[in-house]
Parts: sequence; structure tokens; C-alpha cells
Amino acid sequence: MLVPTDDGVEVFLIDPANGVPIPAASEAAADTPFITRPATLAEVKADDALFRQLDLPGNPYPHNSQQFNRVKVKLIGTSSHWSNRIAILDLVSDHRSARLYDGLGQNRLKSDSLLDRVSAAGATGGWGAGDIEVWDFPELETDRFEAAAELAESKAQVFATLLQRPEVNSDQVLSRQTLGAARRQQISGAWKSAMEGFRQIRIGHPYYKIDPLNDLCMESAIYWTAGCQFELGEFDSVRNTVIGSYPPTFLTPIPPIWADGMMRLAIDASAELGDYPAAIQISQQMSGDQPFGHVYMVRRWARLAGITLPGDANAPAGGDAPPANGATPPGDAADPAVPETSADK
Repeated sequence: MLVPTDDGVEVFLIDPANGVPIPAASEAAADTPFITRPATLAEVKADDALFRQLDLPGNPYPHNSQQFNRVKVKLIGTSSHWSNRIAILDLVSDHRSARLYDGLGQNRLKSDSLLDRVSAAGATGGWGAGDIEVWDFPELETDRFEAAAELAESKAQVFATLLQRPEVNSDQVLSRQTLGAARRQQISGAWKSAMEGFRQIRIGHPYYKIDPLNDLCMESAIYWTAGCQFELGEFDSVRNTVIGSYPPTFLTPIPPIWADGMMRLAIDASAELGDYPAAIQISQQMSGDQPFGHVYMVRRWARLAGITLPGDANAPAGGDAPPANGATPPGDAADPAVPETSADK
């Protein structure tokens, strides 16, 4: 991530594939639940130990300092986003809080370009004009998506239909709120209004037609409610939603689709509340191999809670602690109302 500074541009390293910034050295003693200061490109080139923080037993983190002695910068965008029609749309748009166009090169509508700015940033970032290229992944994904048009169309149609649900059997439901309408409010940041829309969908479930998409509509309303609560900082409410409402009682035998997402929200909400033992316990219930970033966060929370993790020689002394404040973590095996693993899918 390139961040402009008074002295040029600072380059912070974030690993989106593993869901974690590369932690700066100062994070080893930080007392916050999440990483607040990513390492910079200059720092990781000078100290490989910053990468080694993410190593797992028998599975080292795949990057090291030597790989960054020479870097290439790839510009993110597509030919569609850099087209003249998007530039004109940006020019005439009244939504000045949103920037629709950032041209790859200079044009008569915009004097500075993405390429110019990134080239100039190389003076302090450590790359030259020959190290810059366009990232082809977005275009390749579009080609792949179009090549699988039949499958893509069927999935898109199912999701489009889901957003038009629920379908009801009775006029007793007071509102005909659709999942899509509430979801659009959520995406626009109107979280409280979205939560009301999702609430109407949830309470109307007894009147739905018996159909798998209606069940998934109700489940999605629960999941996105918890997402709104998290955005509002209502972390206790997030955990209450997970414990009290998930997984829902379906009218059909279809399995839930948001189990992993609900557990992730419960984990992060617990960490935000400082209930690190609960965050760790829920994390340990997740199935499959966990990404490097997820394991790093569990280690961080164990340090903050004074808990020794099994097989972690670098963890602080102390035994496993019970959940803070006597809370039962969402996903506890004794609580059948919470998904235990993603195998429920």
C-alpha cells in the first residue's frame, strides 16, 4: 500500500491472501487486539525477522527479505475503468465524494495520471519506470468468468433471485422488505436502516413459502445483521446474534452457507471486547488449515491474555484461561445453536 508522506511515499506491506498486514517490529509489544502498524518495505528489506513472525511449525511463511531487494509495481485496474467513457462519467457526476476515474495516462480531462504518480513514488520507494506494469489478474479473471459463462450465469441468477426474496404464504407479514433492498442500505453505510430491513425478514420466516432460497434469505439476513452490528461497534450484540440466532431453523434440509463468516465475526467481536480467551477458543474450532495471518492473530491474543498455546514455545507462561467475564464463546461444543466447524456446509 503506497501512502503519501511529506518526504515522498511510504510503502506498507499487506498480505491480502493471508488476511494480515506484515507486522512492524513495534507490534511485538502492542496491546491492541489488531495490527495497527504494518511494516514498511524498507523495514522488511533490512530485517527478515518481520516475515518470520508469521512462520508456522514446519511451514515457514513463503516470503523473505531477499525477495524484496528488487520489486515490481503492478497498477490495479482494467481497460474498462481506464476508458474515456468512465472519465466523462466522473467529470459529469454529482457524486464528488466518489472518484470514478483515475487514468492510467494523462488526458485532457486529468493532468496527473496513475502511472505518473507511481513512477514519481519510485524515487523513495525503490523502483524505476521499468519496474512498473499493469496487473493482468483482473482481466484474466474476466476472461475466465466469461469462459465459464453457463455456470457463472446460473450462479448469478440464483443470487439475483435470492436478493428478491422472501416469498410468503400469508398477508400477515406487515412488510414486504426484500433482502436486496436491505443489503443495498448496508453497502451504502445505512447500517441501522439495513438492520431494520433484515429484522423484518427474520421475524417473517414462519410465513415463508417452504423453499431453500427463502431459508437462505433468512440466514443471510442474520449474517448481514451481525455485520451491521460490527460496523456500528456493537460487539456484544454481534456475539448475541451469533449465539442466539445462528444457525437458524430452516424449513428445508439445505445446509447453512454463512457458518465460517459468522464464526469470524464472533472471533473479531470477542477480540474487540478484549475477551481474548473466547476469541482463541472459537478460532480453534474452525476446521481446516488456517492462513498464516489467522494463526498470528491467535498468538497475539494469547500473549495479551497470558495464555500458553499448545506447542508454542514462545508464548507467555500460564495455562489455558476460561472465557473472560464467564462468557461462553460462540461455537462452544456445548452450545448447539452455534456452528462448530465449516464442515456444516
